[in-house]
Amino acid sequence: MKSLKCLLLFFISMFILCCKKPTNNNTSSNSLPVIVELQNSNIQVTSSVSCTVTASITSDGGTSITAKGFCWSINHNPTVNDNKTNNGTGINSFTSHINGLHPMTTYYLRVYATNANGTAYSNEVSFITNDSIVARVPTVLTLTYAFNLISEFTTVYSRLVDSGSVDDSGYTTLCCKGVVFSTQHNPTVDMMGTPPAGVDSAAGYFYTNLFGLAPNTTYYARAYATNAVGVGYGNEISFTTPPQSITDIDGNLYATVQIGTQTWMKENLRVKKFNDGTPIRNVTDDNAWSVLTTPAWCYLNNDANNDNIYGKLYNWYAVNSSKKICPVGWRVSAKTDWLTLQNYVGSNAGKHLKANSPLWNTNTGDNTTGFTALPGGNRTQTGGWLPVGNAASFWTSTIFNSTIAYSINLGALSDSLSIISLFDDKTGMSVRCIKQ
Repeated sequence: MKSLKCLLLFFISMFILCCKKPTNNNTSSNSLPVIVELQNSNIQVTSSVSCTVTASITSDGGTSITAKGFCWSINHNPTVNDNKTNNGTGINSFTSHINGLHPMTTYYLRVYATNANGTAYSNEVSFITNDSIVARVPTVLTLTYAFNLISEFTTVYSRLVDSGSVDDSGYTTLCCKGVVFSTQHNPTVDMMGTPPAGVDSAAGYFYTNLFGLAPNTTYYARAYATNAVGVGYGNEISFTTPPQSITDIDGNLYATVQIGTQTWMKENLRVKKFNDGTPIRNVTDDNAWSVLTTPAWCYLNNDANNDNIYGKLYNWYAVNSSKKICPVGWRVSAKTDWLTLQNYVGSNAGKHLKANSPLWNTNTGDNTTGFTALPGGNRTQTGGWLPVGNAASFWTSTIFNSTIAYSINLGALSDSLSIISLFDDKTGMSVRCIKQ
């Protein structure tokens, strides 16, 4: 009987345990968010007017966080009704950079997080901003440059990263900015007196146009910006200005190249008039070309599209005219000029004068001189055309006999420079001018 009572008590106990309501370990949906305790190490004072703060939230209180951030004041227990940041939603860690503070001031700060049940605050910490403004020169970057060959100036592009000195209100003070340049390293404002000023182009970016640069010269340039503290300089860049460019009477622009003591056009002549404005006749008909005894020009294969590539072809009457075909200060190259060029360049002169270009049927040129000869061929004395791609032919101003002048030939299959006394004055060839 006693054992029966014990068994009955056991089953009653088990029934009570099974019917007991389980404990819910989840956060109540009626709770506020839980914020990790704030430490002094969470705050980094970065200047007399700013600081950086980090914080973490471990629980949203069972319902989504709709706002979080930092609130601060010069009084204890700041709330969202004082100064605050808004760092979004969710329980992830977050950071704020707080600006607009006052120097040498004690502030009290708390983290806040808001959900449907209200706003929770962390413990309070205090910090003191720096006792003086960190004064420094501006920070600038020198970025890149570009040449304007038409107007003959160089543009340097820069960026103002930081104006440097900051006043109590958080405003930057800047006097001027631009670019300093010199043929020596590390140019300064003092070296230039009044450097060219920069022109704003976008937020923080500016450009500066540099005029009066010598052709074919290496310059060193640095962006600069000045405030009350002093002058800040950017990194140094260097550039070499293009060789001198010249313009003919028609307005065609030509690049030039310095080879030894000589300055040559690195393009073939394209002019249609003599220097006094007298037009040179354009003759397209083969028969008319073959009987000419007066100045004339033509496009290669009578195709105007070839002009910018190969220039024009001229008979020797145009080359030899007293009216002068080259721009003022320049002249048609003579036989002796080509001999000087050949001696300076040395062996395989043709290879070093020819452009490295697929326009040559056989491309053996390396153009180490920058002369950039292209295979424009010539127009024969009968008005026909030699195949394009085989040779570059240039008139000289030097007479061989009454009907023939010396000319220059650079062949596709040869690395040499040939001086020829073969072609009749009626032949159409390219012209290279040389500086007087």
